[in-house]
Amino acid sequence: MYAYIFDEEQTFESVTSQTIEFIESFFSIELPNSYKKLMMMHNGGSLAYSTFSSRKLREDSIEIDVFLPLSIHEGVIESKQITTQLDIDERYIVFACSHHIFIAFDYTVHRKGNPPIVFIHRHTKEVIKVARHFRSFIKKLDTAYMEEINDFIYTSRQFERYVKKGKSTTHIAACFEQFSYEANDFEWYSQLAIYTLKRKQDTQLAWYIGAGLLQQIKLHPHERWPLTSLQEAINLLQAFHDPYTRKLGKQLQAKLMKPKMLVF
Repeated sequence: MYAYIFDEEQTFESVTSQTIEFIESFFSIELPNSYKKLMMMHNGGSLAYSTFSSRKLREDSIEIDVFLPLSIHEGVIESKQITTQLDIDERYIVFACSHHIFIAFDYTVHRKGNPPIVFIHRHTKEVIKVARHFRSFIKKLDTAYMEEINDFIYTSRQFERYVKKGKSTTHIAACFEQFSYEANDFEWYSQLAIYTLKRKQDTQLAWYIGAGLLQQIKLHPHERWPLTSLQEAINLLQAFHDPYTRKLGKQLQAKLMKPKMLVF
């Protein structure tokens, strides 16, 4: 879920569903689900995938410095101050910026759903629509190191080492994602998931782990599912306060229950 765009471990305080509800109420809007899920996984920060290119821009591309955090004290909540200073419609909700561009959700027409994404020039106040919605915007982000990053493949020993050390959330998440698409030892994958969930109460990692376990279920026939380990992982996911993490746990639980319901 797009958390790969960030270039470092989270530095801002993790966002809660209550904070998101407060911000939506503050602006009288509904933020895009894809954006909320991303910020629950990684609440703002500088980007590794920071280059945005579009024919609509005067420049060939724009380098985006940072995604603002969701917080009741700083970040996106300060959007009204920005639009007031620029003397533009406050229904542009700023969520990211570069040295001369603000990136915002355009709620001037719709207050719900997936609003368009616009660039607002700090000096000219020019507003340019650059994407139909947030997911489209994210998919257009690129990096000069794209090939180098995409070509990097982890080994199983590296996966185990990152999990045991527990120091790099980014590498651990990448390992869970990579190996989720390989028909490896499902028990081994599940045990690494359990170890990580017990050791690190990290929402971003929990998302990768939950999604990874769902993908592993697709790859393996039911008779090869490590039911005891999966149930333990599900219990750990459902113990999170984050509603999206708990939802993944419920989805996994439903998968486990479905084969039992088919037995007559």
